Amino acid sequence: DMHSNSTVLDAALLMDPHLPSRFSSSGSSSSNGRQLLEMQAESWAMYQQQGRYAVIKNPSMADGHSSTGQVAIHSVLLPYSYKILLFGRNLPTSGPKSQPEPGVGGNVSTVYDVATGTYVVTPNYETLFCAGHTVMSDGNVVAAGGDMGYGYSWMREGRDVVRIFYPSSMKWETLPGVKLSEYRWYPTQVNLPDDRVIIVSGFLDDPARQTGKPAPSIDVFDYKSKRWACSS
Repeated sequence: DMHSNSTVLDAALLMDPHLPSRFSSSGSSSSNGRQLLEMQAESWAMYQQQGRYAVIKNPSMADGHSSTGQVAIHSVLLPYSYKILLFGRNLPTSGPKSQPEPGVGGNVSTVYDVATGTYVVTPNYETLFCAGHTVMSDGNVVAAGGDMGYGYSWMREGRDVVRIFYPSSMKWETLPGVKLSEYRWYPTQVNLPDDRVIIVSGFLDDPARQTGKPAPSIDVFDYKSKRWACSS
C-alpha cells in the first residue's frame, strides 16, 4: 500500500519528529518527543522498513519554521557529523523572495545541523553557485568553479576559483593564485586515492565565447600541496 507510511504513523510525528512532547496513538502526550519506540509495534516496524520524510523545525526562528538559512542548491554531508554544508545563489534583489533568513544577509553558504535544526553562516564571496565539490580524506571540502556573481557588488568572480571549506573552523579559504585553466560553470570533480582532484568540463559561460560550450580542458589539483598537478 503506497499510503501505508502516512496512515499507520501518527500524524503529529509525520509533521515534526522534534516536537516538545510525544503524541501517542490515543492523542495523549508525555515529555520526550524523540522516544519513537513507544509507538505501536506496527508503526515502528513500518517506519524501520520504509523510512519517512519529516519537517525539522528551527527553534531559533521566532515562529519555529524549518530553515537551513540558505537556498540549498548544493549540499555536502560533513563527515562524522549530522551537519550539512549548504550553498547556493543570491536571493533576488527585490520582490517577495528577496529577504534573507535571520543573520544570513548577502551570504550564500551555511552549515545546517540536522540534530538541532539550526544553521551557522559560513561566508564566502567568490560566487559558489554552480561550483563542483568533493570531500577530501581529512574531511575538508574542495569546491572549484562557480558563477560570475553579476548583479551583486559584494560577490566576486567564481568561475575559475578553487576554495577549501574547513569543518573544524567552519570557514572557507579561497586559494590565492590557484586558478582553473578555464571558466567552469557546474564542473565535475573526482577524487583520486592520493588526494588529487580531477576537475573537468563545466560550461565556459563566457560572454566572449559561445554560450553553453563545455570547457575542453582537464585540471588536476594536488590537494596536499595546494597546487596544480597538471592541466591539459
